[in-house]
Amino acid sequence: MGLVRHGVTAALTAACGAACAMHEPGTSLGTFAVTGTLGTQTCGSGVTADNPWTFNVRLSRGANTLYWLQDASPPISGTIDPQGNAVLTSSSTYELQSATDGGAPYCGVVRTDTFTAALGTGPVKSFTGTLAYHYDVDQGADCSAVLPAAGFGTMPCDVSYELVATRTSL
Repeated sequence: MGLVRHGVTAALTAACGAACAMHEPGTSLGTFAVTGTLGTQTCGSGVTADNPWTFNVRLSRGANTLYWLQDASPPISGTIDPQGNAVLTSSSTYELQSATDGGAPYCGVVRTDTFTAALGTGPVKSFTGTLAYHYDVDQGADCSAVLPAAGFGTMPCDVSYELVATRTSL
């Protein structure tokens, strides 16, 4: 999935085949139905931001680690403190133009995704949190001609969601 679509599968995962779907690290917290309400969208039409945005995610937990599991993708992990507050961060670089395309300069955009949630200390039946996407031009890239054509205003820019989730199965 490319830069213009923000979805969590693009944000926090990369396909790895059926083997990843079989592996669930830590102890399962369950599958959650998530609804995201758009908070910030400063990227222009270059990023499609659904509102509301609904999806399902599986969560599991190790001692100090929260795992985000979706489809047949590798788990993404981050820290979870003793009070059940979690932070997961992932970063990807998207090449919008190669330096070899007719002598044009390289244009790459770095997207940093940050998921935060308050899961609490007991069994997790629901949670609230945020999912934020931060876009910026890759170091050394020249995107002055590419970004306006792709629908972006200025960079850096951000898209964020407030999340509410309810467990649908354990």
